[in-house]
Amino acid sequence: MYDMKIVHVCWQDPGHITGGQGVAVTNLIKAELGWLKQIDLLGVACKGENEDDYYYDGRLHVHRLKLKDSDEFTTPYSGSEDRQHDRRNEFFELAKGYLQENYDKDTIIHLHGYYYIPLLARELKHVNVVATYHILLSKRGVKGDMSEPIFKEIVKLEGESLRANKKIVAISPGVMQDMLDLAPGLDSNRIHVIPNGIDSEFLEVDYSEENILEFKNKFGLRNPYVLSFGRISPEKGFENFIRASQFLPKDYNFVIAGMLEEKRQNYGDYIESLASKSNNIVILYNVSNEEKLKLFDGAELVCLTSNYEPFGIVTLEAWARGKIVVSTLTHGAKYIFGTELPCKTPYGIVVDNDPEKIAQGINETLTNSTKKQHTKEKIRQRAKEYTWESIAKKMINLYELSL
Repeated sequence: MYDMKIVHVCWQDPGHITGGQGVAVTNLIKAELGWLKQIDLLGVACKGENEDDYYYDGRLHVHRLKLKDSDEFTTPYSGSEDRQHDRRNEFFELAKGYLQENYDKDTIIHLHGYYYIPLLARELKHVNVVATYHILLSKRGVKGDMSEPIFKEIVKLEGESLRANKKIVAISPGVMQDMLDLAPGLDSNRIHVIPNGIDSEFLEVDYSEENILEFKNKFGLRNPYVLSFGRISPEKGFENFIRASQFLPKDYNFVIAGMLEEKRQNYGDYIESLASKSNNIVILYNVSNEEKLKLFDGAELVCLTSNYEPFGIVTLEAWARGKIVVSTLTHGAKYIFGTELPCKTPYGIVVDNDPEKIAQGINETLTNSTKKQHTKEKIRQRAKEYTWESIAKKMINLYELSL
């Protein structure tokens, strides 16, 4: 056991996980508890939540700060982008006071972006700080209903927050380069590339063929299918997955699945309108974890068509289930597949983000000759390189450098 006092600061906690950042932070904490006796997490109070809760046999203490409208939302990501920006600003002020009052120089504060949370480093001169950026909003390329003045302020604040931190974690080399582009002159030695990990459930849980068949029948998936999984959001590029299906065999289903938030309903409506022109597109929203695992297990392969992907945890999840992945060339794909250009790899195919190129990658992977080159166990071994235990050890090593 290490004798460290660690405090994570994040908008999501085990009481309300709504996205990839919440999953990553929660899994990191669980893995860190293999080396640490106690961890604190400072977060946001949502409707009906306690101010203080304890998880994992009481070893994780979550303290939640109540915002003006906490009683009105079940996730802090609800409402317009501008409203979320106001919440982040309010949280910044409350968190600053709480952290200054309750923690001393022997504490390591681990800040998890978006912009206002890493910017807390500017106010926390009395403690040791590490900041992880799971995404840079200014680089995502999706403004949604965000007003132009707010977007410009986010660009400014992201740059300021990077300059305020001396120990920065980027989840891929591509994100690191985005940071250097956003904050010219930033010392690259401040940035440490530590990827996200994979939930052990994806490596450990097995379902029988009967379980998978029952699941397929439940959702009417009686044909072989190709799966595209991810948050239903414009940066995921599901429209190109739908367009690619037009070049592929009609006796396959093409399944889109993931979380659809209220603020992304317009995008959900858009992909539904595209899908309605074909009779072999299936869209499943807000599936459970068990259903997600079975979706992977039943798929012929997984296809990811993101326009922007800082890391790409779904690729690892697919590999953990022994599935070949066809992916567009994003920051995450470059890092995880180990390529700067479209190419074939032992774990799948990386392609340009073009419907015909995506279709070619899928079609090639569906052929028996290609499948034989990709053994399930080889693919699973690749995923095992990204266990949260190994990621947590890298993070703890960084904490030691911060003391």
